[in-house]
Amino acid sequence: MDRGLDSRTIPLSRRKLLLAVGGVLLFVVAGVWLILKEDFSIHSRFYGYEWLAKTIGVVAILWFGPMGLYLLWKLFDRRPGVVIEERGIIDNGNATSVGLIAWGDIVGIARQDGKKARILLVMVRNPEEYIARGNRVQRYLMRSNMRWYGTPLSVSVASLGCSLDELEGWVKEGLGRWGGLAR
Repeated sequence: MDRGLDSRTIPLSRRKLLLAVGGVLLFVVAGVWLILKEDFSIHSRFYGYEWLAKTIGVVAILWFGPMGLYLLWKLFDRRPGVVIEERGIIDNGNATSVGLIAWGDIVGIARQDGKKARILLVMVRNPEEYIARGNRVQRYLMRSNMRWYGTPLSVSVASLGCSLDELEGWVKEGLGRWGGLAR
């Protein structure tokens, strides 16, 4: 699809996704090991608390298993992670992606540049409309984002082929060129 000369397409990073799949796989394997391990020696931290080891194993599988399936799905997703174009930001980079975020809905952007999360927060004038676009899991995650960050919309660079600085610069450039900040 021709997006014109003025658009910016940011691909998903296969390298970042492969590393994430590998990390998630380690946690799933550790969870299976904790469940299947029959006996813990007296020198083990779990000695006498085998039920705790099994519980941790189940939680690891239930949390990291679906995450791994999602990451594998993204690994084979051929759509770009983010497209910045004249209509707005088209996000396909994470689990809470809602597609097009129109420039006219955007009232601000902010960075969340912590150790665990490097994301660009997109504040919109109509957050409930964006939340309503998602499925049940996405709506839950977006409501959590709303409580934590004040907006349901976040664009993570964890799976993108760019840095947070680059993404922020390109979005600011798009805001300057095509409008936004809810005029």
